[in-house]
Formats: sequence, structure tokens, C-alpha cells
Amino acid sequence: MQLGGGILQDGVYKNQISDMEELRQCIDEKWDSFDERVIDTAVSDWRERLKVCCTQQDISNKHNMHIC
Repeated sequence: MQLGGGILQDGVYKNQISDMEELRQCIDEKWDSFDERVIDTAVSDWRERLKVCCTQQDISNKHNMHIC
């Protein structure tokens, strides 16, 4: 699942954007329209991938990182 670089980008780039304010509004609208389950799944998937990276790299200070 690709939340940030996929779904959001596809939704925003379907629109003609003329300035930064319009871009911000478009991003806000697209973000607000996301089904929260999609976001929850993406976050859960990210956490699982991060745990694998921490394990594979044998990070000695992973307890200090508060993410592994």
C-alpha cells in the first residue's frame, strides 16, 4: 500500500493547481476524504517493515529510538 506517494498524489494531480494555496486546499480535501481504515493499514504496514529493518540492522540503541 502506498499512502503518501500514491493515493494522495494521484488525487491531487488530477486537478489543475494554480498556486500554493490551491495546492494546500486540494491536499487538505483529499486527506480528509481518506477512509481511516486505509490510513490505519498503511501505518500498521509501515510499523511492521520498520521492525524488520531494526531487527535486520541490529540497532544497538533501538530502545532509545522509541520506534522499534
